[in-house]
Amino acid sequence: MAILRAMNGMNISRITKLQRTTGLPSATVVRIIETFESLGYVQNHGRRTGYTLTKKPSNCLRDIMAHRCLLKAPKKFHKS
Repeated sequence: MAILRAMNGMNISRITKLQRTTGLPSATVVRIIETFESLGYVQNHGRRTGYTLTKKPSNCLRDIMAHRCLLKAPKKFHKS
């Protein structure tokens, strides 16, 4: 999630910038980015340019955040 959040605030994301922003080791950032790319969440624009989010993760993040909100919602009715 840290990578997606960081990328969401950047036009073009480079590995070094993501590593500094998230505090994750570069090798970890690369593995995560490669995984996200294979899932269609990230598009690679070349080694000198960097990566951008596709539209797919915005839907995924919206769904995750909605789910978290539901989990934090108070339970009005609790049957014992």
